[in-house]
Amino acid sequence: MLGWLRERRPLTETPQRHDEVAAIRDPGVWPALAVAVALMALGSAFILAPPVGAAIFGLQVPAGPGAAWLAVVGLRDLVFGGYVFALALLSSRRSVGVVLGTTALIPLGDILILLAVEGVTSPGHLLLHLVSACAVAATAAWTLRHR
Repeated sequence: MLGWLRERRPLTETPQRHDEVAAIRDPGVWPALAVAVALMALGSAFILAPPVGAAIFGLQVPAGPGAAWLAVVGLRDLVFGGYVFALALLSSRRSVGVVLGTTALIPLGDILILLAVEGVTSPGHLLLHLVSACAVAATAAWTLRHR
């Protein structure tokens, strides 16, 4: 089942088969590009409009230096979107899928944070993070399996 993880190639070796190369023209990579753009837009919202970002996340904007968490979340999402975007354009589909698969852990961690801070008082926000995790995981699976 995880045979693609066991296949190892030297880092300097270029993929030989066309179907392993991710490029903007490859429809198998387009969902990954959509996730990347969404992550970068979300990160930008946290940085440029912190109250909007906090509302999307499901927590209130704290007063004082505690509000710095919004910039941290924004930068995290912006950078992860950049990673996925760059991989989708410059790397193999397998690399994109693996990074997306691990990126799906982020919204699951966000759920745990919300549960610890707010409990189940905001089920809509919990559902939003769960849907995000599922969408990213599904995109990872699509990217790894699409030919």
